[in-house]
Amino acid sequence: MERADLKDVDLSNIDQGYENQGELARDLFEWLDLIFFRYYQGHRWLGPDSSLRNMLGMVVTREEFEHQLTRSSQTGLCHQLSPEEREEIRLVRMGIGIRLQRTEKEFPLALLFRRCGLDEFEQSCVCLAWAVEEDRKYERIVSYLQDDMSARAPASSLAAELFLPYGESLEEYQARFLKRNSFTALFQMEPLKQGKLVLRDSVRVFLAEGSIPDSLGLQIFDPAVRKPSHSLVIQGEIARYLDRVLEDPAECCVLLNGPEGSGKRFQIEHLCNRHKQSCVFADMSCEAWEERARDAALAALLTGSWMCLYHLDRVQPDGEPVLPD
Repeated sequence: MERADLKDVDLSNIDQGYENQGELARDLFEWLDLIFFRYYQGHRWLGPDSSLRNMLGMVVTREEFEHQLTRSSQTGLCHQLSPEEREEIRLVRMGIGIRLQRTEKEFPLALLFRRCGLDEFEQSCVCLAWAVEEDRKYERIVSYLQDDMSARAPASSLAAELFLPYGESLEEYQARFLKRNSFTALFQMEPLKQGKLVLRDSVRVFLAEGSIPDSLGLQIFDPAVRKPSHSLVIQGEIARYLDRVLEDPAECCVLLNGPEGSGKRFQIEHLCNRHKQSCVFADMSCEAWEERARDAALAALLTGSWMCLYHLDRVQPDGEPVLPD
């Protein structure tokens, strides 16, 4: 296979934003193909004799053993390429980034990148995990490059090698997967602990549908879809107070106290309706309440919603409520 066999990303319309998700995905996946091709050139598991048996682990020939010995130690792909090859990859990715910056249409992948504040490396990791979900071609490529045909999810170490910026430390970028932030929240926690990049179910649904459906303990109230069940005829002072709180542009957290059935959620629904703002409601009366709170936070981030946690009955010795991390 030669470089000329790959499709080139069309950068003729670089002065225009993307019209839809399919257009963006096409460019990102074609860029991924180029990355994989360059990586494959220096990491051929088959070795010089190109025996398929090697990939299946049945035979390791002398040529294969010597090939593996002479392979460079684990470094980022960018450090193994010629300046011309590195520049080609950089220019293609830069072109995609420029079109993304000029994109005004609101489709799921572009919204996810923006709302989660992902940089180019993080966007690439999400793209890799999503590509494996979308096209079995990438599942097989990833398995091959990881020397394990049962390893269908991309390893975080592979992602770090593929997308490491030139001149940066591989160890520093591998450590990114150990942090808890809006980037790592996009991946399933247990696989991530094992070094595997698997998108959370809610992320996959959001990328496919542009929304997140209600689930056990999680509901999204969208005033564009439905209104509060009744008019707010009492507790007007509380409603006016909540409106004043929102006049401050700074982020805030409001705690509403009151007995069961006193209308706390009702107040929030009316607040959302007045401000044309959706809200994720999360019921904390469960054993895995911290995980549910993280699910709610991710749903709120992806959909651009407020978040309301209710049934927060856990208190500290001083009477203060225990809030999730």
